[in-house]
Amino acid sequence: MYSAFVRDTIESAKNYYNYAATNKTSRIIVNVTRISQISKDTYALTLAQKLNRPDTVCLSIKSYLIEPEWYAEKGEAYIDPNLFEIIQNDNFIPSVKIKVKPPLSEIFDNLDRSEITIVSDLKFLIKRVENWYADYGEKISLPPEPFVTEDEIYFKGDHAKNKKAKETREQKEAVKTALSKNISYIWGAPGTGKTQYVLADCLLTYIKRGDRVVVLAPTHNAIEQTLSAVIKAMEEQGEDITCIYRLGIPTASFAAKYPMLCERVDHNATLELLRNEIEALNAQIFEQQEADRVTKNYSAFASIYIRIQDTSPQLAEISQSFEKLSAEIAELNDELTEIKISVSDNQNALRLFRQRESAFGFKFKSLFSQKESLEIAEKKQYANKCIDSLNLQKRTLEHRLDDVKRKFSQADDEKRTIINKQTELSENAKDIVIQTFGGFYYKTLSEANIHFQKSAQKAKKVIKDPHIYERLKEKEREYNELSESNAKIMSTKQVFAFTVDYFFSHYKQLTTQDLGIVSHVFLDEAAYCPLIKSGILYSLNAPVTLLGDHMQLMPICEAGKEATNRIETKIFLWEQSAIYFPQVFDNNSSLEALFERFYMIHNADDIKKVKYYSEDNMTTAVLPKTHRFGDNLAHILDQFVYNTKFHGTPNGYTQTYFLHAKRIPSEAGNRLSSGEVEAIRDLIIREKYTDCVVMTPYKKQRDMLQKHIGSLIGAENILTVHASQGREWETVILSVVDSTERDMFFTDSSIPQGLHTINTAISRVKKNLIIVCDTDFWKKKGSSQLIGAIITDPETQDAELPAQGYIKISWTKKTMDMYSMGIKDGRLKAALNEQNSIYSRFISNIKIHENKAPYVSVSISSATDKRQDTYETTLFSCTCKDYRRNLSQNTPCKHIFALALKVKLINSDGTFNRTISIPSTNVDIIE
Repeated sequence: MYSAFVRDTIESAKNYYNYAATNKTSRIIVNVTRISQISKDTYALTLAQKLNRPDTVCLSIKSYLIEPEWYAEKGEAYIDPNLFEIIQNDNFIPSVKIKVKPPLSEIFDNLDRSEITIVSDLKFLIKRVENWYADYGEKISLPPEPFVTEDEIYFKGDHAKNKKAKETREQKEAVKTALSKNISYIWGAPGTGKTQYVLADCLLTYIKRGDRVVVLAPTHNAIEQTLSAVIKAMEEQGEDITCIYRLGIPTASFAAKYPMLCERVDHNATLELLRNEIEALNAQIFEQQEADRVTKNYSAFASIYIRIQDTSPQLAEISQSFEKLSAEIAELNDELTEIKISVSDNQNALRLFRQRESAFGFKFKSLFSQKESLEIAEKKQYANKCIDSLNLQKRTLEHRLDDVKRKFSQADDEKRTIINKQTELSENAKDIVIQTFGGFYYKTLSEANIHFQKSAQKAKKVIKDPHIYERLKEKEREYNELSESNAKIMSTKQVFAFTVDYFFSHYKQLTTQDLGIVSHVFLDEAAYCPLIKSGILYSLNAPVTLLGDHMQLMPICEAGKEATNRIETKIFLWEQSAIYFPQVFDNNSSLEALFERFYMIHNADDIKKVKYYSEDNMTTAVLPKTHRFGDNLAHILDQFVYNTKFHGTPNGYTQTYFLHAKRIPSEAGNRLSSGEVEAIRDLIIREKYTDCVVMTPYKKQRDMLQKHIGSLIGAENILTVHASQGREWETVILSVVDSTERDMFFTDSSIPQGLHTINTAISRVKKNLIIVCDTDFWKKKGSSQLIGAIITDPETQDAELPAQGYIKISWTKKTMDMYSMGIKDGRLKAALNEQNSIYSRFISNIKIHENKAPYVSVSISSATDKRQDTYETTLFSCTCKDYRRNLSQNTPCKHIFALALKVKLINSDGTFNRTISIPSTNVDIIE
């Protein structure tokens, strides 16, 4: 029906995605500092900082264990979102609970925390919105009117005994508007009862009718703030709150307070518990089976090991004989070699003798004499005898060598047989070890035997449960029944609450399975929701009611003005508020008409001439009375912001203060003010606020504040104004930062972003508003600027009180004994009873410093121009003659005053506070 608009939204999403990818906007990387396993596939990841947008979370893992196909995008180390799920987010102790799925779960245990980062990336949300419009955009249609008759409307105030619980006329009219119009807008500043009265009455009406409704909000904090207000209203009426179901990722605090209302804490937590029990039983069964397997395998291994051990002595004996025979063969070969050499030498000698006898000279000489001939004959005879003898020795040695070689061959065969048998047995033993222990490595079989033996002994100690299989079967039956009962659980719910982003990611399941027929859709904090995201509200064929305040923060778009201020990019749809979506249903609806209104609001020269919303296709109900803060502050806000006769309760009063922090020129333009940080630090130390927040428009200033005063009030209580949306505190300290005309951006109330930001900050307060700034600059602005108007208002006080005196108190270990003694004899109790009245009357600005002995000495010194007097006393030895009278009257002497101061140094657990700072007054009053 609205194809042109759908095409425009898809193009807008594509353009915004490209812008975010090119400029790397809204990409926050959070390191993991610790990984704790909760169950088989569930882990708690402790983070280096809190995670504000769990819906935008990507899991980045850089490890060689990750397969390329597990990544969501090529070139990015983002894991496919189908492989994990964030199931809980905790901002108090920054952490997320994550469930990993196969195949990621198979290697997750082996990952190091340094390899994992949590990435909050805007691009994933943009792509999700683009895909929704492509798949379901054509389901957007003009909503039908509600089917609620006026006599069915449930006003809880009509049933309450407390008159304060009754709705105002404007609140009742707002309820009627919401329950009679197809598109309605309930506009009200903080504290006007949008949620606790109007939304609560609307929900109670549908609950009484037995209908189902959807409640949405732009952020997790906003949806839980909305639910908390509705729950409070329902509990005051005695209504059953279990008809409410909080879908999505709850904060740890909300889940702890309302576990029965949380999808992931109620149903899924029970499933998780059963899963863990089933896993534990399977592990126990596996342990028993493993014990049996180890015992059985060790029996086989031990049998082989014994056989190997039995053959070892025989192998050693044969090896020893083998070595001897080898040595004997070598020795015989050496002897044979020597004999052969001797035979050869004698044969050479015979040859020489024969050669000599055949010579002519020898023959001629023998004719005359036989002597030489006889000598040669004797030598030849001797050589022949030697040869014969050597040959005989040779034959004997050869026979002996053959015999030894035969024995050697036999020993070698026996040795090989034993070694082959041992090798075969060792291989069998190795197979048993591998089968039993997998990749267990051992150097020797003896080492494997020791390991096997210890494992077998451990296996024998495993307690066998004969009924374990029956128990497992029962738990599996419970798990299956609970899994199948999810539809039954959903059927008992009537109010389904979740974030807009959760709706985009679970749209198919919610609309086809879980929600059924929806009678009404409510969007709280609607002004903060982008127009492009609000289209999903109009796809359920149900009336739509928007609740919010468009004079507070509008949607944040990370694209710069060069992109949002050009209609052709269509990116402005991400910065335009959801309250303008009804304009899509105009007969002459066009992207140009939407852009014209957007441009007019964001680029107006005179903010007072801006028409913020249109009545076309949307009926608006205005709530002009706030119950959050006093009429004094409401009057200023009406003058600068609302112009609707906005007012507070008659008896209500919000105290406003200013605290001067001189501008440091070198910090100009850097969105920082160290002077304001120091002033706030001193203020918090002095006043010791309980329900307090410190906020600032700028992230750099927030970071500096968290660094320097985070330990005093908690870093979670130091926020940007944008992060405070939808919440409230007793005391709000606003660090303005800007102190020159050129610097003003989020603080300039003459432009939309400045007016909305400052109004949001101021609207968080219930009792005390403290504006910290360079008052010299802002006082000059006076009535032209909202900040200037507040700090120049006659009822606004200076939060800085001048120091007029000092008190020094010192102690040693003996002080604890004195403290105990004072408790026993009642004197310290008496001082405690007087303490509050003493403090309220006499003390305003004193600093107490630790000092050395005297251990219980208290000196009170006057710092006036009249005189310099010093009084000293000890904690429990007051000698004042009017001691008892002074204890019972409201004019205590200086001794009791000192005693009360001493008590203030004692913590509730009895330890001593050595860092306390106490306000004082001029000591002359005490005198």
